[in-house]
Amino acid sequence: MTLTQDDIQFIDNYLSSKIEHIDIRMEMVDHVAESIEAKMNKGDDRDFYYIFKDYMVENKRKLLENNKQFLKTATQKLSNAILKLFVSPLHLFLTILISYLCYYFFQNIDYSYSKNIAFIITLILIITPAIVYGSVLKFYKYERFSSAERINFFLIFLVQLLNFINISNSNLLDEKPHTILMSVMIGLIFNFVLSLSRVSITVFRDCKTKYQAIL
Repeated sequence: MTLTQDDIQFIDNYLSSKIEHIDIRMEMVDHVAESIEAKMNKGDDRDFYYIFKDYMVENKRKLLENNKQFLKTATQKLSNAILKLFVSPLHLFLTILISYLCYYFFQNIDYSYSKNIAFIITLILIITPAIVYGSVLKFYKYERFSSAERINFFLIFLVQLLNFINISNSNLLDEKPHTILMSVMIGLIFNFVLSLSRVSITVFRDCKTKYQAIL
């Protein structure tokens, strides 16, 4: 026996108050619908509403736990994708190139300007993708998708990194070894931002492709 479209919509409406991310909810709707259909096919001839009610009483906690697991999985997938790009030959080459250019630049400008410039470069690298991400997220309503929303976790990490650099900045450019360290840090941040940006573009593209009908 197959559930009607109204039955499936009823399940979706119920879960919408519990599961905010559309992609996770769609998977759960399919799972719940299949479970109820299986009960009906095994001889449960009660009305859909009563079967659904009993199913949710038994499985509500498990579904909510699955929601948390989905979010953890989404974060892990993003982490793996970012790491894969971060250590790719092209990104490592760009890290070295940016680090060298920054070091060369710091060695050829007045010391009194170098600290502020280093901070401004880092600020631009971090704030720009954050602004773009936030704008795209709100405009296209991608925050309703778990993978797109979890990107925010990595942006928060970048902001915290910026705060750390700001605190450390007063000491990192005093001597040549510290100048090298700051240059390498900027190169690594550039690599991370580039990796995160590329992964974000892929995530947004996937959301648009898979869920275009509801965007």
